[in-house]
Amino acid sequence: MLAARTGIIVTEKLPDRATEKERGKAVYAHLRGLLVLAGLPLSTHFNAKYGLDAVLCILIAMCESSRFATPAIASLARHAEDSPIARIPSPRWFTGLLSAVASETMLERAGLMFGRSVEMMVERGMIPAWATVAMDMTARPYSGKKRDEIARGGKSKGGTSWFETFATAVIASRPYLPHIGIRPVHMGDAVDKCVKGLLEDCQRFGISIRLLLLDRGFYSAAVMQLATAMCVTFIMPVPMSPPVRRAIAEFKAGTRKAISQYTVNEGTAGEYTYTMIIVKRYVKKNGRRVAVYLVFATNMSMRKARHAIDRIPSDYKKRWAIETGYRTINKSRARTKSNSLSARLFLFYFTLTVQNVWAIVNFEADTQRTRSGLLERA
Repeated sequence: MLAARTGIIVTEKLPDRATEKERGKAVYAHLRGLLVLAGLPLSTHFNAKYGLDAVLCILIAMCESSRFATPAIASLARHAEDSPIARIPSPRWFTGLLSAVASETMLERAGLMFGRSVEMMVERGMIPAWATVAMDMTARPYSGKKRDEIARGGKSKGGTSWFETFATAVIASRPYLPHIGIRPVHMGDAVDKCVKGLLEDCQRFGISIRLLLLDRGFYSAAVMQLATAMCVTFIMPVPMSPPVRRAIAEFKAGTRKAISQYTVNEGTAGEYTYTMIIVKRYVKKNGRRVAVYLVFATNMSMRKARHAIDRIPSDYKKRWAIETGYRTINKSRARTKSNSLSARLFLFYFTLTVQNVWAIVNFEADTQRTRSGLLERA
């Protein structure tokens, strides 16, 4: 495979224990192929100043150090002698290229690019037929004027109270942390709408969910009803409220069992009866052993929950894999202050696509023994 005008030749299969340089070449080649699916409006004229490689070099430079387009392009210009492209575009040209595509079209094309990276992982056996999937929402500080619909107000953090929010899904039961779904969260979007979109992504890629791990932010009758309707077993922590505290008090008094039925009533949103699991654990606090009570909601039957109660906390701990993924994303995400929704959507989708491609390359470069050992322990 030849990456045009770069002189980089990448074989279809990486050798075991490939060097960092060989892995970097493979990442470049994979990303170039995926970027074609985004259908950016680049000139196809034979003497066009900038092509696909110029865009890809800027994007990689942005992701490498979590930078905006201007410093990334300045860095490329400083090292022009080592650059695989003859001319370095301006930041204005780059952001204008992304902004030239309508947001609905960009969302579709970026989804194709990201979706192909997921398909590549499925083809390589990185995603099991029955998977433990974690879902969560990431709120990223919003830079620039608040003109598009994914700018949402929230609790002040990092010097801003405006954020752009995306719901994502990862395979929590795999060591390479594959991202398998992205959904932008617009103003007024219901949480269950985001969950439905991510579940439909899993179905589209042929991924059957053995267990769905959700954060307490997803706690609602609508989300539970949706998961049950789609035959997905879920676990999520129950937010503390007066009724839940009473349930814990009843458990302490011996009048409520560790596994019981509990009904959440949200008025016009409806009600849902789920299996409540209360787990007693001991932690050290100020040098003392203190009892804490973990409360989980699940749509498992009470009989199944009795068999699973000992492993519920350890199963739910796998959800922290998505938090690890978010920390990685924040260190290697392409940033922008553009008011263009198209640019914001594309850059986030590309950031997660890069994460998937690195996972693919590392998987291919590991020895068969290493891959087998990691997957067996997952």
